[in-house]
Amino acid sequence: MGLLCITVNSMLAQNWPRKIQIPEGRIMLYQPQPQEVEGNKCTGVCAFSILPSGKKDPLFGALFFDAKMEIDRDSRRYQVSSIQIPNIKFSGSQHDVNLYKIKAAVIREVPIWKLQGSLDELVATV
Repeated sequence: MGLLCITVNSMLAQNWPRKIQIPEGRIMLYQPQPQEVEGNKCTGVCAFSILPSGKKDPLFGALFFDAKMEIDRDSRRYQVSSIQIPNIKFSGSQHDVNLYKIKAAVIREVPIWKLQGSLDELVATV
């Protein structure tokens, strides 16, 4: 989810980074970079960090996402309705981080955020 370009997408302006607290630590998601929009699907990448509980230094990585959107063609607006994460990569060693718990937390939280914006701006950023 890229979302970063000369014109800022409405979805991007929605208070990034976003925090997710899980028992294993704190996940910070940074502005998504969409790579493709086709129909009601958007694929892309999102940088993130996780600060494991009891640690001082965060781990950094990228998660690759497939988002489904509800689209109102009349108003040319979208809202993210669900997200899947087929891949996560870390910049270094992932240590004892549970990738499944990171994926589950992101999949659970993103629809709650009601990410939405202009469909035309989203398509223009890809």
